[in-house]
Amino acid sequence: MQGDTSQRHESLVPVLDRARYLAGFRTLATVVLVVHAFTEWSTWQVDPLQVVGIAAAYAALTWLLAWRMREEPNHRGLTVLNATLLLDGIAIGLLAYWTGWMASPLRYLFVVHALAVTLGASFRSGIKICVWHVLVVLSLAEADAVGVLVRPAGQASGDEPWWFLGLTAAAVLVAASGAWVNERDLRRNRFDLDALATMGSRFEQLDSPAETARVAVEAISSTFETERVVLFEAAGGSLQPLASVGSVGPVAGLSSDIGSGVLDRVVTSREIVLAASLSPRDDVWLASLLPAATNLVIIPLVADDAVSAVLVVEHGPKFGSRLERRSHDMILRFAAHVGLAWSNAMMAERIREIARRDGLTGLFNRRAFDESLAMELDRASRTGTAVGLAMIDIDHFKRLNDGHGHQVGDEVLRVVGEVLREESRRMDVAARYGGEEFAVIFPGADTADCTLAGERMRSALAAAAGPVPITVSVGVASVRASASSPDVLIRRADDALYRAKAQGRNRVCTARPASPVRSIA
Repeated sequence: MQGDTSQRHESLVPVLDRARYLAGFRTLATVVLVVHAFTEWSTWQVDPLQVVGIAAAYAALTWLLAWRMREEPNHRGLTVLNATLLLDGIAIGLLAYWTGWMASPLRYLFVVHALAVTLGASFRSGIKICVWHVLVVLSLAEADAVGVLVRPAGQASGDEPWWFLGLTAAAVLVAASGAWVNERDLRRNRFDLDALATMGSRFEQLDSPAETARVAVEAISSTFETERVVLFEAAGGSLQPLASVGSVGPVAGLSSDIGSGVLDRVVTSREIVLAASLSPRDDVWLASLLPAATNLVIIPLVADDAVSAVLVVEHGPKFGSRLERRSHDMILRFAAHVGLAWSNAMMAERIREIARRDGLTGLFNRRAFDESLAMELDRASRTGTAVGLAMIDIDHFKRLNDGHGHQVGDEVLRVVGEVLREESRRMDVAARYGGEEFAVIFPGADTADCTLAGERMRSALAAAAGPVPITVSVGVASVRASASSPDVLIRRADDALYRAKAQGRNRVCTARPASPVRSIA
C-alpha cells in the first residue's frame, strides 16, 4: 500500500497527459519543418519533402500512442514515451546538422523541446533531456570534426556549439527551478490530501471520542511535522486535555476553568487565534502544559452552536517566525474534519449512554449492569482481586404505589437513583435491576467493604427528603472472580436480600460463606 502511495506521488502528471502534450509538440515541430522547407529549400542536405513526411508520420504515430495509452495505460507506455524523447533529441540534432548546423534556426528546437519536457512532464525529466541534448550536440560536433558526417559544400559551420549548449542549459535550469517550486507544492498538496483522506477513513471506523482525539492529533502531527499537538474537550466551562503528541506536561486529571488567556479568547470568540508565544501571566495553565511554546495555531471546534473542543497546534521555531499559508489553510481543513468527526463521536457516545441508562432514575439499566458485572469479574480474574455486589429492594413498594399513586412511586424511584449515584464511588456501577430493585457493583471490595457501603446507602436513603419515608432492604456479597461467575454472585446477594426482608426489612444482610464443594470418591 505504501508503495502505491509513493508511486502516485512520483508521477504528478499522468502519463497520458504527457503523451498528448509531447505529441502536440511534435505536431508543432512538423509545422516548423514545413515552413523552413519552403523558405530555405536550398540549404537542406536531404530531400525536405521526405523529412517532412517522416516527421508528420512520427507525429501521427505519437498521437496513436497517446490514444492507445488512453485505452490501456501501463508501465510499457511510459517506457515507450521515454524512448520517443530520446529519438526527439537525435532527430532535432540531425535536422539542425542538415540545415546549417549551428547557423540553422532549427537548432532552437533543442531549447523548445527541453522546455516542453520540463514544463509538461517534470523538472527532473527536463534536466535529463537537457543532458541528453548536450550529448547529442557534442556527438554530432565530433562526427563532423572527424568527417563521419559531411555538410553540403559551402555550408557555413556557424558558431561553436558551446554558447548554444550554455543557452539551452540556462533556459532549462530557469524553467526547472520554477517547475520544481510548482511540483513541490503539488506534491505537498497531494501528500496532505492523501493524509486527510487517510485520517477520514480512520475516523469512519471509530465512534469513541477518546480514540477520535488520539487519531486526530497523530494525523496532524505526522502530516505537518509539528512540535506538539493537543486536543482539549470543552465542557462545563472548563478544558480538559484528551490527547496529545510531543513533549507535553502531565495531563492526567488536569483541567482548567475558562476565564483568561488565549484559550478564553478562542472559546468566547469562536475564532482562530495565532499566537507567537504564551503569556506567563494569563496563560499559566497552558504554559505549564506546553512549556516554551512558540508559533501556536489555536482552533475552536464548534458543534451544536457551541465550542465542544479546542485544537492547539505548535509548529515551533523550525518553521520560522510565520506559518506558511499553505500549511495554515491545510491545518484548518484538517481541523474541520476533526470537528465533524468529534461531533459524530460525541453524538454516538451520547446515544450509547442513553441506551445504557434507565430513563426514570438515570442509573444504568439491566443490560449495562450485566455487561459491567461480566467485565469486572473478568478484570478481577486477571488481577486476583474481589468483586462485591449489593442488591437493594425498596420496602413495601407495592403498598406505596397502591396508597399514594404511581406518580409518587416514580418520584421515590428517582430519589433512590439520586442517592445511590451520590453514595457510589467513581468506579462503582449503580443500576436499576428491575422494578423497585437496584444493584450496585463494587470493584475490588471484600465482604466487609460491601457491608459498610450497603449500610451507608441504607442510612442515606432513610434520611433522604422524598415524598414519603423510604426504607430499603440490602443484601451484599463478595466473591473472588477466579472462583465465581455473575450468576453465582447475583444469587448469593439475592439470598442475603431475602434474609434481610425476612428479618424485618430496613437492614443490611451479608451473604453466608460459600459452601465448600466436596468431591465424591
